[in-house]
Amino acid sequence: MEFGAVNITGFKILQTNSAEFRQFANFWRKADNKRQLGGDDHISADAALMYDGTKVILDAFNRMLNKDPNLFRNNFRRGEVYNNDSRGIDCRGAFRWEHGEKIIAGLKAV
Repeated sequence: MEFGAVNITGFKILQTNSAEFRQFANFWRKADNKRQLGGDDHISADAALMYDGTKVILDAFNRMLNKDPNLFRNNFRRGEVYNNDSRGIDCRGAFRWEHGEKIIAGLKAV
């Protein structure tokens, strides 16, 4: 048996003192655990990472839209989605979404 090759690293991914975390934890505790995750004092790492990932996406899009409120104006018209001035999303070819690089840059900036 070998016991010397174990490396345990601990780190904290939550800022438990922040107002944002306290608001999320309060919502989590009040959740109906019969219909959704939550309803207790324990927040799993999966739930925390899911929340964090969603917040990163939301922050990135908010920054992009604050910088250019009309960024997606030509993509959504009369209930239809447009990409590169073409109606719909063509799944047959390998065409990038016209805002893909801006979204990636926005995500990296967060």
